[in-house]
Amino acid sequence: MTTKVNERALVLEMLLAVNEEGQYSHLVLRDVLDKYQYLGKQERAFLTRLMEGTLERQLTLDYVIDQFSKTRVKKMKPLIRNLMRMSVYQIMYMDSVPDSAVCNEAVKLARKRGFSGLSGFVNGVLRSVARGWREVRFPNLSVTYSMPEWIVDIWTENYGEEKDPSDSGGTYRRKPADDPYQSFRCDTGRTRKQTEIRRGDSTCGSGTAVCF
Repeated sequence: MTTKVNERALVLEMLLAVNEEGQYSHLVLRDVLDKYQYLGKQERAFLTRLMEGTLERQLTLDYVIDQFSKTRVKKMKPLIRNLMRMSVYQIMYMDSVPDSAVCNEAVKLARKRGFSGLSGFVNGVLRSVARGWREVRFPNLSVTYSMPEWIVDIWTENYGEEKDPSDSGGTYRRKPADDPYQSFRCDTGRTRKQTEIRRGDSTCGSGTAVCF
């Protein structure tokens, strides 16, 4: 008989390993999937998407959280910081997960990990995000697309400023992530590089930039 596994708890541990300990995301994910091979296809897909998506959209998530929290993301305790990120990702990008369930599960995780005193903070901020994130205006393309500024600078230098990505003048909308990666070319002046922004392997806050 297999033990019941909390997928969100596993994702939280993976995010801590990547963001706080500097481990490589693809190796962390591989180890977890290998360890819990008995998980069903749906459970494996859920934790994979939640882990990779949270890393991919981390710049955007941090900005949104900061709009609703008196304590900035950078000042939060590591476990709470990553718990908030993965929870807000579910609220913004995973329509199949009810916002109420996200909030309740986050509070349970906070308490289980010894942060009962911050459970009210977690609940309050997440419910505020659930109510108001659609009204958040992003200040620049780096936050909008969750890409480091240096990548955005290369993009705009070569292709110019894009028009606002949404019809609402900057308000973010859910965007399907069907493409496993986005690809573009950039001229650095000395060499020409093909840069792929892959979801998951986050070394700079949003995906991994692989240049060759």
